[in-house]
Formats: sequence, structure tokens, C-alpha cells
Amino acid sequence: MVSIDQLLKLWASHIVGGSLALTPWLRIWYVRNDRGWLAFLNPSFRPSLMLLFSLSVLVLSYVLFKRAGRSLPLAGVLIWAGTLGNALDWLFFAYVRDFIQLPGMPVFNLADTYLIAGLLSAILYWIRSEST
Repeated sequence: MVSIDQLLKLWASHIVGGSLALTPWLRIWYVRNDRGWLAFLNPSFRPSLMLLFSLSVLVLSYVLFKRAGRSLPLAGVLIWAGTLGNALDWLFFAYVRDFIQLPGMPVFNLADTYLIAGLLSAILYWIRSEST
């Protein structure tokens, strides 16, 4: 999963002109996102803080899944893949490579999609397990 994310980011970075319309509602638009939720920090601190945050997410998700008493393999894999995909960008480039644009949404990447899908899967799992 992380390899797919990284390969798509590499592909998107080589699109001529930085933009490619795939459909009327889906555009590949390569953006170097050095801001996001870390925009308020000094730029020299951002990569190390993103790495620390990523490690914290990985450790926290491991602890939560172990504590749940049941396995959440899909949610865990998605969360880890998303975190690792963006952490690699911060580590090697000092920014996240975003490239997917849908109408009315900020540009994002596959790793972001993994993270959201993993978190939603975990939340749905816990809601269902609480109701039984």
C-alpha cells in the first residue's frame, strides 16, 4: 500500500504542467504541501515533528488495537500505511506530495485516503462492538 502511494506521488510529480483532468470531477494536480496543520511552526521543525507525530500515531494505534481484545487488521493496516506514506514524504522531502483533486475539496493523496478509511473502519468496528 505504501509503495502504491509513493509510486503514484512520483507519477503525479512528473505530469507535464502539473495538472491532468481524468474526468469532469477528478483531476490530478500535483502540489507540494509544506503547510497543512504544521503551517504555524518554523519550517526547520516540521519534518522532525511530523516524524514524531507519525511514530505517535503508529504506537497509539498499536496500543488501541491490542487493548480492544480483538483484531482490527484492515483498519490497522490502513492507518499504518497512511501514516507511513506521509511520514516518508516529510522525512525525504520536507513536504507532503498531494495530487488528487475533487470538486470542493483540498488536494490530497492516497495516504490521506488510507488514514481516513482506517479511522472510519476502526470507529465503525467500535460502535458495532459496543452495541452487541
